[in-house]
Amino acid sequence: MKAFFQRIARLAKQHPQRILFPEPFDSRILHAVAYLAEHHLAQPIVFSSPPHSSPSRLRASWPASSSSFKRVACIDITNPAKVDLGLYASLYVELRKARGKRVPFKRALQLMSDPMHLAVMMVAAGDADGVVGGATWPTAVTFRPALQIFRKQGAAWGDRVSSFFIMKHRGEFYFFADCALNITPDEHDLACIALSTAASAKRLLDVQPRVAMLSFSTHGSTDHELARKVRRATMLVKKKNPRLIVDGELQADAAVKPAIGRLKSKECSLKKPANVLIFPDLQSANIAYKLVEWLGHYEAVGPISQNLERPINDLSRGCTAEDVVKVALITSLQAQEAQAQEASRRSSSAVRHGGGQGSRARQGRRMP
Repeated sequence: MKAFFQRIARLAKQHPQRILFPEPFDSRILHAVAYLAEHHLAQPIVFSSPPHSSPSRLRASWPASSSSFKRVACIDITNPAKVDLGLYASLYVELRKARGKRVPFKRALQLMSDPMHLAVMMVAAGDADGVVGGATWPTAVTFRPALQIFRKQGAAWGDRVSSFFIMKHRGEFYFFADCALNITPDEHDLACIALSTAASAKRLLDVQPRVAMLSFSTHGSTDHELARKVRRATMLVKKKNPRLIVDGELQADAAVKPAIGRLKSKECSLKKPANVLIFPDLQSANIAYKLVEWLGHYEAVGPISQNLERPINDLSRGCTAEDVVKVALITSLQAQEAQAQEASRRSSSAVRHGGGQGSRARQGRRMP
């Protein structure tokens, strides 16, 4: 995985992004932030809220080998001169209203005292480019405010928000999805997860994705509705992207060992092992990645979100400082991509309006 992240680091360093870390009281986060700042891989932003993690305490806790504290924006979230919680609360009310949900300002202001809600709103306001959180809290805490604000409006089933883990073993990479967000996906959800994860694998690894839609059945060996659901999802994927290499429904051994697949069914089409594994539900996906990581000694990075309008990514509570750095680098690339897409939309809008300026994106304020 070293060469992969060296490439991502080079790309991140070309356009360092403002990545916000809402958990600076955790030593893993501090070491990761120090590394990112010292190597100019990002412009880290951390929260502080005296007395628990005041700027002075953070400075005292900073890794002794690093002199990069001055390159980190350390924001006292209890200081109105630094953070106008009312401004972010007003923006929250506005954005939720646009999505058909009325939230009283008082309630919005209360939510801004939660670091993750505030972090998401800072990205929405343009004061940060992405968020990495979850080293000390459950996945739901990380993603709930992100889904409220950055879920694509009017999204078709092909834009469903999902997540993946990058798993590496003996020089081979695998993408596992969805291990964090969709608990009981239907056939359309599974198809979207497969298409999105294949696209993520192509962008991040620059390899040809080979997708396996996993089940306890291989090509009808068990005639059960759960297997039929995966079969229907596979057909949807093929219809949406006929050029994508995909097979299903497949048992796990048939997916990673094509010779076994051909023994089980002459219709198995994978010539090489699948590198994108789509699980039938979150329960099986989450169990599988943790077993593979801890018993199979795979390296796991994630969960990484996909199909959010802005990159908000989670950490496993068992993560290391190195894991935090890797998720931050992926978040940086996702932020670059989101900015490029937004610039393209503005350019298209200007063309449609006869060369006018179009709608100006919120530029945000540069944090100190």
